[in-house]
Amino acid sequence: MIDLEAMRERWQEHIARYGRGTQPAQDCFRRLVDAHAEPHRHYHTLEHIADVLDFVDDLADAKTNLFAVRLAGWFHDVIYDSKAKDNEQRAPSMRRRRWRNWAFLRRRSTEWGP
Repeated sequence: MIDLEAMRERWQEHIARYGRGTQPAQDCFRRLVDAHAEPHRHYHTLEHIADVLDFVDDLADAKTNLFAVRLAGWFHDVIYDSKAKDNEQRAPSMRRRRWRNWAFLRRRSTEWGP
């Protein structure tokens, strides 16, 4: 079972310079939690996201844009349809469409992809 408070702390630590404590940042975290808790998910859950973030941290070096890589880890499975083949390709467009008004994400969006 995932420790939701630990995940919230990871999220807040990650976005500290870009909106920690702001309502939009908290709303974004809640949407991520809700998306990864959908009943049809068996693998693409918050536990999976925690594993991805651990892997990213293990690979990190001084030249890595950790902000971009960690956000990719948080968002890469936000869309999950077990019958679709393009879930990860659809996630960036959903991010742009649904969360474009969240300034803490928009500020760095040019650094982490379309």
